[in-house]
Amino acid sequence: LYALNTFGAAAGSFSSAFLLIPALGILLTVLFGAVLNILIGLAVWALFKGEEGEGMKSPTWTLNLSPNGNTTERLRPYFFFLFIFMASGFLALVYEVAWSRALVLVFGTSIYAFATILTTYLIGIALGSLLMGRWTDRVKNPVLPFALFQMAIGIFVFATTIVIGKLPDFFLNIFSRSDLSWGTITLIEFGVCFLVIIGPTIASGACFPIVTRLFINYRGFKVGQTVADAYTFNTVGGIFGSLASGFLFIPLLGVEKSLLLGGGANLLIVSLLSIFLPGLKGPTKFVWRAAPVLGGIAGIIFLPSWNPKVLNSGVYVYANIMASNMETTDVNSFMADYKLLFHKEGPSATVTVFEEANTRFLRVNGKTDGGNSSDNYTQIFLGILPVMYSKNPEKALVIGLGTGITLGSVLDYAVTQVDCIEISPEVIEASHFFDEDNGHALSSPRVRLHLLDGRTWLMAIPQTYDLITAEPSHPWQTGNANLFTVDFFRLAIKRLKGEGVFCQWLPMY
Repeated sequence: LYALNTFGAAAGSFSSAFLLIPALGILLTVLFGAVLNILIGLAVWALFKGEEGEGMKSPTWTLNLSPNGNTTERLRPYFFFLFIFMASGFLALVYEVAWSRALVLVFGTSIYAFATILTTYLIGIALGSLLMGRWTDRVKNPVLPFALFQMAIGIFVFATTIVIGKLPDFFLNIFSRSDLSWGTITLIEFGVCFLVIIGPTIASGACFPIVTRLFINYRGFKVGQTVADAYTFNTVGGIFGSLASGFLFIPLLGVEKSLLLGGGANLLIVSLLSIFLPGLKGPTKFVWRAAPVLGGIAGIIFLPSWNPKVLNSGVYVYANIMASNMETTDVNSFMADYKLLFHKEGPSATVTVFEEANTRFLRVNGKTDGGNSSDNYTQIFLGILPVMYSKNPEKALVIGLGTGITLGSVLDYAVTQVDCIEISPEVIEASHFFDEDNGHALSSPRVRLHLLDGRTWLMAIPQTYDLITAEPSHPWQTGNANLFTVDFFRLAIKRLKGEGVFCQWLPMY
């Protein structure tokens, strides 16, 4: 049942991004899902009404498969396995978030990239549960496969982390080919996702039936309650894992170290589970207790290999430029002349500042979002044009700080107050590498900087402006699309004064 439900989730992830939203739009896709839920409810009610007999009213029955009748002895390992399974769920979601952040640097930050990663992740979980569920009742000692699956997760994570560091070179050849259709490239991305994700996710999914069997084995619980306990603790771990990965581990340690530490933690779990493996004596006992811990420590110390210049090269955007360079044999050779001035992985994006031939440019998730060369014209005009069309503007709103050049351009005029909205604290840090170009805009007493997204500010703040200027990135990037909608333009109009002016960059090319 768990496998079938998760296969359904994978199908939902894939069909929503690749089929329903393109065909119906977001609103109709949501309504379609709601109608489908109602139809399922009505169908189940129609099929089973009037059948509340013995077949529907399951008797209260329990299983007690423990060879030891002592309740205390059975209860102690039960709670231990429960919390180990919660830790496993924690790590599984740490990996999911970290893999997403790493792979979008190669695939790009479109909704299709996220759907590809999530679909593959869910298929692996479902496959593992389905395969293990077929023979879990035949296992004499469920602790052993539980430990082996945790070991497999740690080893797979270590191995695939190395693979991720090599992906930009592989996709340089894929993205630069004009004979490959978008569908073919998407299939290749699915294949790469399977290569990276399928091993650890199958092992993770296989733990669910094994742990459920363990819980029933050690305590005579009702089946429904036992499964619910296992599922609840694992999901609670997943909730905290996603929060910790996005807001703690990645900002503090980076994506690669988060993955490697997770792999080490899985191997530590193996060592803890070995306490409950019967028949371990002498050297075998020592190997089970010490080898996983030592292997985890060695992996964390010796496996880091990612080159931030390569992973943030933006191969999904600039592959043609790289391939056309006669001196380029791989991504590293193309990026050799680029100096990395700033690199930080934050909760929402990876931000870098590169310098090449005295030109600096800001990149978010590998894609250039501003610089002090040709991008300068666009950024300056976004500040000049709305002022030219306004009548003595006093209050201005700049949505998107970026390099700060647009903000500095607005400040060149006699506005009394400028609110600047930026969603990424890493972009704010990176903007100081362009202080000479933006006239030290953030140091101006007329500027009020706000860390949140533009739509939230427009919806929540009852303030009007003489001019609003917005410089989002491309609309195909997840998140930026919200600033290219009729809804957003209407919000902006509501925050304009009677003769206010709204200006926005549109990527017409």
